[in-house]
Order: sequence, then C-alpha cells, then structure tokens
Amino acid sequence: MNIPEANITSQSDYTSVVNGGPSLTLSIGAKVLFKANTGTFASTTAGSTASLPLNLAFLKLDFNSLLGVSQGTEMAFSTLDAQVYSALVALNGSAIYNYRISTAGKSLLAGSYRTTLTFTPTTASSPAPLPITIVIPSILTQSVNPAITTLNINTFTPFTNTTGITGTNSFNYYTTVPTNINIKSTAANFGFTTSYNSNVTPVNASSFLNAQLSSPAMTSGPVLNLTQTDQLMTGSAIGIAATNRRDLTATFNITAADLKSKFVQAGVYNLPISYKLTAANDIYTPAPTPSEFTMPTSVQLTVEKMSNISIPTPTVSIAFSAAADYQLGVTKQMPGHIKVSSTVPWSVTVKANSDFLTNGANQIPVSMIHIEGIPGQNGTTTILPITLSSTAQPIVSTANPSIDQLLNLQYRVPAAQSLVGKVNGKYATTITYTLVAP
Repeated sequence: MNIPEANITSQSDYTSVVNGGPSLTLSIGAKVLFKANTGTFASTTAGSTASLPLNLAFLKLDFNSLLGVSQGTEMAFSTLDAQVYSALVALNGSAIYNYRISTAGKSLLAGSYRTTLTFTPTTASSPAPLPITIVIPSILTQSVNPAITTLNINTFTPFTNTTGITGTNSFNYYTTVPTNINIKSTAANFGFTTSYNSNVTPVNASSFLNAQLSSPAMTSGPVLNLTQTDQLMTGSAIGIAATNRRDLTATFNITAADLKSKFVQAGVYNLPISYKLTAANDIYTPAPTPSEFTMPTSVQLTVEKMSNISIPTPTVSIAFSAAADYQLGVTKQMPGHIKVSSTVPWSVTVKANSDFLTNGANQIPVSMIHIEGIPGQNGTTTILPITLSSTAQPIVSTANPSIDQLLNLQYRVPAAQSLVGKVNGKYATTITYTLVAP
C-alpha cells in the first residue's frame, strides 16, 4: 500500500480495497480470526531499525455471497487474534480485504515497512500468511511562508537593558525525512525608511541581527550573526514530528549595545532573510524530490520617535569665598550635568527665568554667568557657549540621535569686581533647559 502525500499532509485516512485475496471456506457460524506475526511493521531496508506501529492499520473482511455483500467487523492490526468475520451463511471463495491506514497523529518516516497476517477460520484450514507492505513516500514540502518578524521599540528600555530586543518567528513544514535548516540574510545591510527628521541614513550590516533555532530545543544550534552565506541552525538533524508537520521557532535578537550605537534613529529597519530546509543525509531513508526548499521572509525593527531630558544634579552652587575669586573669577564644573536621549536629531536650549539672581531685594544680573562645555571632553556633541539671559539660547544644535548622552557643562563667572560690596548671601535664579526634538 503506497500512502499518498496528500493523506499524510491532510492527516486523512488512506483506504485500499483488495479483491481476490486468500480464499476462505466457511460454514454457517464459522468465525475468522486474524493477527499480525510481528510486533510492528518493520522496515524492509537492510540495517534500518525503523518501524511503524501495528495499530495504524485496520482490516475489514467482506464476502460476495448469494445474499449480497456480507460485511465483517473492522479491527486494528494486533499480535493477538481478533475476530473480523462471523459467517451467517456458508461461504466459499475469495474475500474482499478492506484496509484502512490511519495517519492522524502518527510519526511516519519515509520507507517501506512489512508484516504478515495469519488468518484462522474456526471450521477450515488456515491459508498461507498474507504479507502486508506499507510504503511511506519521501516528502519535504512547505506549508506557508513564515510571517514577518516584527521588533518594536517604543521605550528606551531595550537600549539600556541587558538583553536588547528579542522577537520570535514560528513556521512549519511537512516532512517524512529528518531535516536540517539553514538561515541567511539576502541583503548585506538593513534597509531603512523614515518619516522623521534625520541627519544621516543608517547603514547597518546584517550581522547585527542574531538568530537561533529555539524550538525544538533538542536540536537547537548556536547563536548566529546573519550573513549572506547559509549557516546551519540545527545542532543535530530535526526528527519526524507527530502529524508529520514540524513546527519550528527561530529567535532573533539585537543587543542593547548594537541598538545604542547603530539603531537609534527613529524609523523602520528591514532585513530580508531566507530559511533553507534540506533533507538530512540518512542512508536508510530515501531522499525526497525536491530535497530542499527555501522560505523567504524578513525581520523588521521599528524604532518610534522618543525623546527625554533629565538633570541628575539639578543644583549648581558658585561660591565667591576668597579675594582671588573676585579678581580671577570662579568656574564650577558639572560633569554629566544634562542627560539626553532622543531617537531623532535634537537640540537643547537654556534660559534663566528672569534677568537677575535675587537675594531678597538685592540683585545680580544673570548675564554674569557663562555656560560652556568642560574643556577636553570627548564625544560627538558640540557644546555651544552662551552668556545666560532670560531668552532661550541653543547650547546644543541638531545633534545626532543618541541614548543617555551626557553633557559636561561648566558655569563660569569671570573677574567680578562689580560684586564687591554686594550684600552677602545666596543669590538664586531658576534655569530651564529645554529639549527640542521635532
């Protein structure tokens, strides 16, 4: 019995009707028993230990008699005698053998499998054992193309956590042979589109995307950095699943460090990829035709427009405590004074809430304070020096998107003879930094 591929993939029963099987002579009331002579359907391939369970096969015995078609009872194959017929009239001749093979929930490995059946009529001699062969075809066929894997970033957490961003992609295929799976990117770099402001177009290599076969766990391979060359995802060949539909899950990841350095600009990053399924080499299992196929899909990372500004140390104290301070001026350095995260180009403005620092009725003009970058600091963000006023002025202009960018600032009051004679005490004002990220 050659089981069609369609019955395997649809999990539907296969039936076969054989006329002219072994002849049986039965008297009224006689019964027909049958049993399998082996515990399984054993592979006919020399050296193979593969087998199929007996209980996937069923038999019903019929006869053509003067009273019309006389039907028996369907019974599963077993090594124990099972009654498949009870004669109501005397019968003599060839029986009709109705076989049914149940594929549902079975793990069917390609190959040829055999057992023999012994029939025992209760009132006649037994015919010779009847050989039964089941042939499972070699198939490797796609179900549907995998869906696009979507990775969405709408908070700053993936840029700063320990894992970055992770997503999974599940897909399936039908097979009666062990398989391996390879993966590759079909482009050297991520494609990029955006509707937001940007200074430059990101060009990110496919290797920033990591992939691993995460299910089934027993065949999972290493974490792979994608390239345009096929890489094996499996640590060992993937076996046959119940129902012969193999469900796989691939896990994709971009690390936090790579997100922070390469994927900060808001927009959509898309990398086309391809899985390749191949029949694993197995000397006992015939190769399917075709023996491999590819499944194209893509991984899409969407970074939303986000921005945030914070001042870790919000209080700045500039102290004139010695005569030299009035003669030479005072500088107060504030490393990491401002922290900015933005997925679009950004600027920062600063202004005082009034034109004066006040101490009760006493005043000092805010224009005495200069804000500038600490000399020698590293980084790509340029600090624009300003003289403080109540009008907003840019201290950073159109900087590239960044995460947790620290601005190292210093507040400088130059030689201030005009402060001599001022009433002692603390003079204060409020300074507002504003993040502009259109």
